[in-house]
Amino acid sequence: MLPSPAPTGPAADGFAVVSLQTTGLDARRDRIVRLAVATADGAGRVEDTWSTLLDPGRDPGPVALHGLTADRLAGAPAFDAVETTVAKLLRGRVLVAHDASFGWRALAAETGRASGAVRVSRRLCTMALARRLELDLSDLTLASLAEHCDVPAPRPHDAEAEVRALAEVLRALLPQADELGALLPLSACAPAADDRAAAGLAPRVRSPWDDPGPWRPDLPLVQGARFAVTGPTGTPRPELYDRALVAGLVPMNSVSGRTRLLVSNNPAATTGDARAAAAHGVPTVTEGTFLRLLGDVRPGVPVGSVAVPVRPSRGGPLAGVRVLVLGGPHDRATAVRAAAEDRGATVAVRLTGSVTHVVELDGAGADRRLGATLDLPRLDPDTLAPTHGDPTVTADGPAVAQLRQGEVIDLPDGVGRWEAFVSWPADGGTQLDVLALVTDDEHHVLSDDHLAFFNNLVTPGGEVELAVDTAGEARAALDLDELAGAGGRVVLAATTTDGARFGDVGPVELLLTDPGGAPVARGVCDAATTERSLLVAEVYRRGARWRVRSVGQGYDDGLRELAVRYGVDVD
Repeated sequence: MLPSPAPTGPAADGFAVVSLQTTGLDARRDRIVRLAVATADGAGRVEDTWSTLLDPGRDPGPVALHGLTADRLAGAPAFDAVETTVAKLLRGRVLVAHDASFGWRALAAETGRASGAVRVSRRLCTMALARRLELDLSDLTLASLAEHCDVPAPRPHDAEAEVRALAEVLRALLPQADELGALLPLSACAPAADDRAAAGLAPRVRSPWDDPGPWRPDLPLVQGARFAVTGPTGTPRPELYDRALVAGLVPMNSVSGRTRLLVSNNPAATTGDARAAAAHGVPTVTEGTFLRLLGDVRPGVPVGSVAVPVRPSRGGPLAGVRVLVLGGPHDRATAVRAAAEDRGATVAVRLTGSVTHVVELDGAGADRRLGATLDLPRLDPDTLAPTHGDPTVTADGPAVAQLRQGEVIDLPDGVGRWEAFVSWPADGGTQLDVLALVTDDEHHVLSDDHLAFFNNLVTPGGEVELAVDTAGEARAALDLDELAGAGGRVVLAATTTDGARFGDVGPVELLLTDPGGAPVARGVCDAATTERSLLVAEVYRRGARWRVRSVGQGYDDGLRELAVRYGVDVD
């Protein structure tokens, strides 16, 4: 039996675990076709379950994925008929889902069409929780999480099976978070807005198929092929994207070297995309030809694991050790972390399951994490020699490149979409504003709208999409294909709020994950003390290769001055 701690902390009112299937990936337009909810107490113990099929009032979309044909959905209730039931199940609870952001947007869109009775104030993503706990996983799929938690794997794309498995996963992970003193990565459920759709951008999807390579007009299309659309179309652009997504193609907002075809009804078009297609040798087809091609798309090759070049271990007496420093003034803690890295260790921002050793500095007794670390070996603050226990640890988890300040890694070819997470200790109460700037090679923003921050979450071409609603963490989804089409690079930065300095915040961590959610590179920006802004990392292209560089440069001014420095026109 799984342990069941008493319901305490921010989720004491309980959880509503949700799984759903939809007609597509755009929450503003697509509809839910199956919904399952399991209510649980604050310890994750399931109290009740409920599920239903739903009539979307339209084509059911990707039947190959969810298995729900129009005939099977015939006679099912519409969402507004079950909205009151859903509202009661979710009321006062934390919504839990595997990709809770999408689940919340889909529910919010449905309830917005109905009476608006479904109200949720907070959500918890099990992918974010697994990442915060630094679980030893090759990816963050529900199947991998279930295996890690000794939970039977659910049938893919079956909401009823998934919600049962997800509830058991939650119940297994909550005690681990409690034992580590980890704050749950809760996000606020503000009124949902689909920023990409509002900006007229193609939906951002994580394709399950590898890029099939260049396409010839005399051949069928293959799942995983990327396409772009330029100029007016007879079919509304969102519907065109939907039909292509159902067939397994990947929409882009601009043309790059990895675009496989351009859709244009004007063969003489001189748009930027048309010029880029000519430069890259990308075939152009009319809308009518494209729609015919969608009727015979061949199966793609499932995405395999991403092989990221990982720098060999530096070695040293602390190779394989992951160190958490407790207490101390910021400059002293920074010096200890730097010394640990010099000896081959990696350093942690939070207490997680991957931490192997602890260093206690003055004031460590006031850190609420101290009690959870009592069984971990200690290192002497001055010599970093073990005070007891053996500091030699063999790392047996996935290989993760370690980035110290100024260091660079090359990203593998053929992988266009990555996610970068900037995180910091949230229990100090200090919030950071994380931002991303899409610039040219001279570090000047491509336009004012190419500053992504809390008031502008998506850049004009979809190069960067920010999520900033989780305590202690911000996510930047990076589309290198779109970035290449725009001829840009990305600078990730963070600024403090309310006059705080980075010495008040503590270390800031950068984590880069692959398309499956597995960590591939991490680094800690630790040198800033009196500064109010911090350049965290830069993603740029050198020749044909994309690279990631850890920066760690601090400045005394704040967000406004940082934006102006990169050429943003601030009123």
